[in-house]
Amino acid sequence: MTKEEENIFAINESTYAWCVRSFQAIRKRLGLNIKVHQNESGLMKKGHIFLFNHFARFETIIPPFVIHRATGTFCRSVADHELFDGGEGVASFLRGVGAVPNNLPGLLPYLAAEILRGRKVVMFPEGGMVKDRRVLDSEGAFNIFSRASAERRKHHRGAAVLALTLDIFKRRILELHRRGDIERIERWVRALELAMRRSYCREP
Repeated sequence: MTKEEENIFAINESTYAWCVRSFQAIRKRLGLNIKVHQNESGLMKKGHIFLFNHFARFETIIPPFVIHRATGTFCRSVADHELFDGGEGVASFLRGVGAVPNNLPGLLPYLAAEILRGRKVVMFPEGGMVKDRRVLDSEGAFNIFSRASAERRKHHRGAAVLALTLDIFKRRILELHRRGDIERIERWVRALELAMRRSYCREP
């Protein structure tokens, strides 16, 4: 993704904050009871990739704002690309609150880079509403019923690929550090626009 394309998808922090406040006001007005259960290890703060199934479309906007309120971290969410076809105003708003279309070229590498920059990622892995609990076919293979194609299909694996990509990247960084290849690490840091404390990378 080019720098210009990244700028197009830059999160508008003021719009994001306004949406979080508005969501809280609506939640209180409607009496929505949303509870976030975290274990003692602070899993929500430590986690990077959050997967949700949703029963109704309005639920797609809830997880990023709930996570932000609990952790203070901005979230990227993967949305149906057709939502971005509703006019530039709608598309600009969606991009401003962290949404990216599911057909974005280089989507997974982009999300991996965003996680390394400190964002969290919200994904609805099946790309639509799943309203039953049937995840196995008659032969015991994992799949779900696709209402769009009216047939059973394999589960999507994008979230797993994203997690593996991040794991490989981290292992590569550790290997470069072990070998003392700080120059290559610094190139990646500059490319990702990350801050690096050299004291962590060089031996005293």
